[in-house]
Amino acid sequence: MSIKGSEPYRASEQKALSWSELVCYLVAGFGTLLSGSVVLSLVLEVGTLQDTVARYLLNALVLTGTVYLLGVRRGRVSWEELGFRPVVWRWSWVLLAIVLAVGLMPLRSAIGVAVQYFFSEGPESIDSRMDVLLPGFEFSWVTFGLSVVGAGVIVPIAEELYFRGLIHTRLKSRLGYCARVLLSSIIFGLAHVDSIGVAASSLIMGIANAIALEESGSIWLPIAIHVVTNTFVVVLLNLVLALL
Repeated sequence: MSIKGSEPYRASEQKALSWSELVCYLVAGFGTLLSGSVVLSLVLEVGTLQDTVARYLLNALVLTGTVYLLGVRRGRVSWEELGFRPVVWRWSWVLLAIVLAVGLMPLRSAIGVAVQYFFSEGPESIDSRMDVLLPGFEFSWVTFGLSVVGAGVIVPIAEELYFRGLIHTRLKSRLGYCARVLLSSIIFGLAHVDSIGVAASSLIMGIANAIALEESGSIWLPIAIHVVTNTFVVVLLNLVLALL
């Protein structure tokens, strides 16, 4: 069943995805992003404002660049197939995104903590993420605004275009509904494997956003869910930091 007022998410008529093509997407997107992050760690001091800005820009350029160069430009997927339907503003969609994002937070948090405890992974595993989200671990309106725009908006848009727009959409030509939702979500979770707890939590978001894309036929709903989720976390972390 699709969301009322939207068209069903139709199967692509493009050439079926090969496993080698999928590997190419992963190497070009996630592989380049990982390599770029290592380079940034060598030339910039982690936890500084400059490093944080550079990482947000790297994420946006690499992931959206992969979508365009390997997907759209090569004719493997169109903008419409990526989910860029004509934008029709609906407050109901905004409300749905907020409800899904906030509603999933307790489940994602519980699973993330349980997995992290099971694997005996300490809190230091997410220190690198905190260095980016809260550069200097000191509250300021500059870092707050940067984290909202970067982690709250730019990163979610880039990740949804790449993981849901390109990878999940291309998997439609090869796998059935449940298989492609699961595989694209696992890939999304593995992209956050620097912390096993975050990876498990991201898997749940990946599943929810893949289903949102399938049912709405639009990339805007998973983007909205992702933006609301990340922005909520960023605001909460900065609030805690400001009160310390």
